[in-house]
Amino acid sequence: AGRGGGRPRVAVLGGVHGNELAGLEVVRRLAARLSGGSASGPPEASLPPQPLLRQGELVVAEGNPEACERNLRFVDVDLNRCFDRDIADSSSSSASVVTPDAVERRRASELAPLLTGLDVLVDLHGTNKPSAPFARLPGPVDGAYLRRCEASFLSFLPSACSTILWDPRQRIAAGGTTDEFALRNAPPEGGVYICYEAGLASDISAVAAAEAAVESMLVGLGMLPGSPQGRLERTWSQFEIFDSFVLDERGFEWANGHGGESFGRVSAGEAFGRRGSGGDELRAQEEAYIVFPKVEHLWGLGRPLGWLARRLPV
Repeated sequence: AGRGGGRPRVAVLGGVHGNELAGLEVVRRLAARLSGGSASGPPEASLPPQPLLRQGELVVAEGNPEACERNLRFVDVDLNRCFDRDIADSSSSSASVVTPDAVERRRASELAPLLTGLDVLVDLHGTNKPSAPFARLPGPVDGAYLRRCEASFLSFLPSACSTILWDPRQRIAAGGTTDEFALRNAPPEGGVYICYEAGLASDISAVAAAEAAVESMLVGLGMLPGSPQGRLERTWSQFEIFDSFVLDERGFEWANGHGGESFGRVSAGEAFGRRGSGGDELRAQEEAYIVFPKVEHLWGLGRPLGWLARRLPV
């Protein structure tokens, strides 16, 4: 890994969750095209600046090859929670929660050097409940950062993608996602780090559009020959995560038809769930939007069932 050189330094990941099929297929196709392998070839390829790569260093990787092979979200623990500040210190208290011998902990340690000092990271994902495509960005809400992300990659996404989700308080993973790690380990001049949720995890119809967006990004960065195609200006709907709700020993039921999709709106004061059959209701204290509602087989005591976001003013 790490062949090639110069700038820009770019990484494209798919299969960080092994059952999110569109991103996995995109990175396999990209690796096959640029390295002369097959679409079912090696789980990662660091691509040299020839014959197609004109400049810079490009890493294309299957995030979690073992989970991809088994069509599982993860084997031991969620890989996209493993890129914490203690990734290099398996003896630390936070690392002990994610056991050092976990498949995903080892894989995070392998990927971390490749995600350090990047100019651009695009991590391709899919949701476990239906959702229109959207992008999640790390760090504080920042219009200038959004514009840089748009110039590099977001403007090449299909028109159906018009939503940005921010997580400035790191409610999802406490800083343990790939993009949060890349942001913490950015070069002095900064970079852009994007998680793109292409749609439902099992839906491969998003492959062509995601592949075209990645290719246009690489052309626009001067890494591939040609002129970038498909740039589309749009008005973004922006949301900010402000809270989560977790499973406790009482159990949980969705209420009032909520929980079936991401960005479902909950009116202020409305119940969206209850603690077990007939239990205490969970009510939105303000107008909110449920994001990443978990399917039941991913529920676990003390773990989030979903998150609440507020719509930001345009």
